[in-house]
Amino acid sequence: MLDFCADNFSSCVWLAVFLVSMVPMLESKVAIPFAMSTEIWGDKILSPTVACVISLAGSMVPAICLLLIGKLLKNRVAGFVVARKDNKQENKFFERLKTLSQKTSALQKCVYLAGFVAFPMPFTGLYTGSLIAGFSNLCWWQGLISLLVGALVSCVGIVLICCLFQNSVFYIFLFAVAVAILFCLANGLIWLFKTIKKKRDA
Repeated sequence: MLDFCADNFSSCVWLAVFLVSMVPMLESKVAIPFAMSTEIWGDKILSPTVACVISLAGSMVPAICLLLIGKLLKNRVAGFVVARKDNKQENKFFERLKTLSQKTSALQKCVYLAGFVAFPMPFTGLYTGSLIAGFSNLCWWQGLISLLVGALVSCVGIVLICCLFQNSVFYIFLFAVAVAILFCLANGLIWLFKTIKKKRDA
């Protein structure tokens, strides 16, 4: 795959980085070391600033779409998603969620959301953050600013790590890809075990 990227995107590295940053689980966490790796691109690597900007732009495109879709769905299904009367745990969850939503100010929600997106790990990126923002009570522009701030902090942090360990950028890239794959496999196995357990219990 690396040879494919080098052969087909060597004249437009920015496009390959942009596309990688749009992929769920990968985003800027993988796109930035991918853009700055000399083992992949040789002397055509992107500068830290360009890699940061392109990765941020690429990851924000699907995030904005998901945010707007989430808001649209939230408005369409408002009042239809309710807790079941026979499920006490579900009722407690909805009550706590409602209480937390009422006690937490919009600014606190924005800070929490930005911090969630800024943490560079699988399932804490822009895809998950945009869905949270879309189905939350935040205005669309508040959610968008929170996502942008969190993504920018994440991108800057990853760029700094790559700059500090310039000789190991390729290994940072491989590590980020490996972590994303392991998280996917772990969640797939957990889902499989839960499905099997439900069938046995039934």
